[in-house]
Amino acid sequence: MLDDIALFVHIVKTGSLRKAAELQALPAATVTRRLQKLEHQLKCKLITRSARQFNLTPEGKKLFEECSYLVESLEDRTNLFETSINEMSGKIKILAPTNLAIGPLAAAWSTFMSTYEDIELEFVLGFKTEEFLATQADFAIRIGPQKNSDLSQVRIGTSKTILVSSQKYIDSSGLPRTLDDLYSHRFVLALSLHNWPLHNKQDNTSFNFCPPNPRAVANDLRLIRQLTI
Repeated sequence: MLDDIALFVHIVKTGSLRKAAELQALPAATVTRRLQKLEHQLKCKLITRSARQFNLTPEGKKLFEECSYLVESLEDRTNLFETSINEMSGKIKILAPTNLAIGPLAAAWSTFMSTYEDIELEFVLGFKTEEFLATQADFAIRIGPQKNSDLSQVRIGTSKTILVSSQKYIDSSGLPRTLDDLYSHRFVLALSLHNWPLHNKQDNTSFNFCPPNPRAVANDLRLIRQLTI
C-alpha cells in the first residue's frame, strides 16, 4: 500500500495519471490499476476524473494533505542514502608486499589519491602473508596463485624476475657461460627466490638453478639491489 500511496501523491502533484506514469516510468494502465487498488483498500473514492477533468474527492484531499510530506521526505532520504553509498569516500585498508608497494606501485597510489580525494588509504606493508579475512582488510596484493579459492582474485599485472650482476663483479670473476659456471659464483638472494627457473635460448632447454651458499639473503629487494651493486 505504501508504494501505491506514493504513486497517488505523484498523481496529485502532476495533476494527471498520464504524467505520473511518465514520471515513474510506468505504463498508464498500471497507474490506473494501482490507483483503483488503493481506492478499494481504503474503501473510498480518491479522484474523480473524466477526459478533461481531474478532481480530488474530500477523502483524496485529506489523504494527500496527510501523506504528501511523508512521501517527499522518505524519497529525499532514500535519494540521499543512495548517493552516500555510491560516493567514492571512506577508508580502504590494503595489505601489500613492501617491495611492490614502494616500488612499481608507488606511482599508482599517488594517482589514486589525487583522483579520489575523499578516500583514506591505510597501508599494512610487509612480507608475511597474513590470513586475509582475519585482518579485516579490503584488498590484499599478493604474488603468485593464492590457495583460498573463496576470495575474489584478479590478476593486476606481471613482474618479471631476472638474474643480474654488477659490471665490476663480472670484470673480476668472469662471465658465466654455462650452468656449471654459475655454481662457482657468489650470489645475493631474495628470501622468496631460492630456486631460479632458467632457460637456455640456444638449445631451448630449461632447468631450475639453486645457488649454493649465498653470501646474503634478505626479504627486501632494495637491499638485494644495493648489495649486488
